[in-house]
Amino acid sequence: AELLAMLALFVVRLDLDTLDVADDVEFARALQAEEGVGVLPGSCFGAPGFCRVVTAVPARELEEAWGRVEGFMKRHVSPRESGGAPP
Repeated sequence: AELLAMLALFVVRLDLDTLDVADDVEFARALQAEEGVGVLPGSCFGAPGFCRVVTAVPARELEEAWGRVEGFMKRHVSPRESGGAPP
């Protein structure tokens, strides 16, 4: 039997100096467009530079989503942080 959904809410600070996105809104839009993973930009609730992550899906889907976020983050590391152009 599949485990029930894991429900949690996290507010995560984005290290925008290491990413090639301008702000939390651009981060959320790009993550949704590229990976189909939705987060709420902190600017929506008075916390620019942060994003809100809500986990309310079965564990298997949550693991897949975190894998997508990881791939997104690797692709969007700023060239100045990675020593050159991203792979």
